Amino acid sequence: MKNILFLIPKNDVGGAPKFVREQIQICHEAGFSCFLASNEKGWINEGLDSIIQQGLYDRRILKMASLSFLWHLIKFMKNNQIHLVICNSANGGLYGRISAFLLGRRSVYVSHGWSSVYNGGRMAFFLNLIEQVLSWIGTRVLCISKGDMLKARKFIRVPDSKLSQINNAIFPIRPRRVATKSQYFRILSVTRFRHPKRVDYLIEAIKDMPHVELYIVGDGEQRDHVEALIQQLNLKNVHLLGEIPGFDDFSAYDLFALISESEGLPMSALEAMSAGLPLLLSDVGGCPELIQNNGELCKNEVSDIQRKLQLCIQNTEKYAEASFMLFDQRFNLEKRKSEFLTLYAECFKS
Repeated sequence: MKNILFLIPKNDVGGAPKFVREQIQICHEAGFSCFLASNEKGWINEGLDSIIQQGLYDRRILKMASLSFLWHLIKFMKNNQIHLVICNSANGGLYGRISAFLLGRRSVYVSHGWSSVYNGGRMAFFLNLIEQVLSWIGTRVLCISKGDMLKARKFIRVPDSKLSQINNAIFPIRPRRVATKSQYFRILSVTRFRHPKRVDYLIEAIKDMPHVELYIVGDGEQRDHVEALIQQLNLKNVHLLGEIPGFDDFSAYDLFALISESEGLPMSALEAMSAGLPLLLSDVGGCPELIQNNGELCKNEVSDIQRKLQLCIQNTEKYAEASFMLFDQRFNLEKRKSEFLTLYAECFKS
């Protein structure tokens, strides 16, 4: 039996943690022994404690360069005879690939959107160079969108021999949306109140739409700014629901919207698709791969968001059916799990 370590710095609610949760599930079903390394016991562990063989929980994983944590991680991998490390996020990719290389083990780095490209700023060249070096010592880089694959080649310059691309996939959310005749058009956004998310643009876009209700699930350090904006515009049709771990009530809404300056292939949008919701997404990152007659892409401008929102309202039922069909064909983990498992099996052999 092969032992797999899933490494992710923040064990909280979010897209990358959801990816880890569901990958642990499919790997366990396939007969692998699964281990977890993160900053603490958290959302990923909920309901999976009987599956996760052992965990390494250490807040030093949140630091960019902690030699003491790296040494601790190496000892954990040796003691538990880890054969493959699945690394998530920049810090996870750093610690996971270095420790696997030093021990002669295999590693897969999962790109959930290249932060060194999107958010590197003046440090982008240096951060991209680090990612390039790490790709050389790792076994494989897994891109979960075509957009990330292109950036891995263009900006990181990952060798083609190291690259794999599998569309992000999740287990479907049930039940599916049912059309209603409510007097309000209910928009849902599941997001974080911090960069690069731009929920403020979405709020401003609906300020003159009294027939629209916006419900926002999430939290973050910019919440005060968002609350101040709502108060300044005197809006009664915006509802902040806070962070809801494991949120799955997508079917109660008419449209899913996510406005952001950068994205990989957003998990929350996939969840909304699986429940049959149309999508309104920023035209960034992997978002264009999620739109195929099932919603609209918009510029990060209030006027364009308003225009595309009106199109979604006019075509809700047509977009809703197309959204569910596209999810089922391309992003349903129940149908796509073999692609991930095959990649992991290939890494064991390389």
